Amino acid sequence: MGRRLPEDDRPAAVRQALTAGREAARRLRAAHGPADPFALAARLQVAVSWCGEPPALGSIVRIAEYASRPPAIRLFAESVRAVGAADPSLSVSGIYLAHELYHHLEATGLEPASAQARVTLARLGRWRWESGIPALSEIAAHAFAQALLDLPFFPGALDRFAVRPHPASGAVRGSPLDAETSAP
Repeated sequence: MGRRLPEDDRPAAVRQALTAGREAARRLRAAHGPADPFALAARLQVAVSWCGEPPALGSIVRIAEYASRPPAIRLFAESVRAVGAADPSLSVSGIYLAHELYHHLEATGLEPASAQARVTLARLGRWRWESGIPALSEIAAHAFAQALLDLPFFPGALDRFAVRPHPASGAVRGSPLDAETSAP
C-alpha cells in the first residue's frame, strides 16, 4: 500500500477491502446462483478472451486484465499456464476471471475498494490532490474470488507463480529471448 497511508490505518483498510470482496461475492451468488465465473461473465455481458501476447509489460506480469469499454476480460495464456503448473488441480483461469469480474463490478456501480482509504498525493495551499489506494481493490478482488469459488486459500498467493521477466534482459523466463541472452 501507499507510503502515505499511516501504518496504523493499514490493517483496518485491508480488513475493509477483504470484507468488501467477500460481501460482493455473497451478493453475486445470491443474485445469480452457482459460481461458475465463465457463466457469470456471460450473464454480466463481459466478453472473455484468451491472449497470446507475452504477459510481461515492463516489470509487470499480466495474468488477466479488465477493460471497461466495452466490458472485456483478457486472460494471458502464458501466465495462466505457468500458475496452473504449480497445481494442475486448480481452475486458474476461473480464479483470475473471478478476480477480474470484481473489477467489472467496481466499474459498473460497486464502490471501489480503493476509495475506502484516501491519501493526499500533493498539496498546494488549500488545494489537495487525493487518491484511493489501488492495492485495496486488488485485495478485495482476491477476496471476492476466494469467496465466490469457496477457495481454501487467498488467491493472491498464486501471483508469484506467474512467469516473471528475466532480470538481466527483460525477457520472460523460458522464452526464446532467454536462450539468446544466455548463449556463450
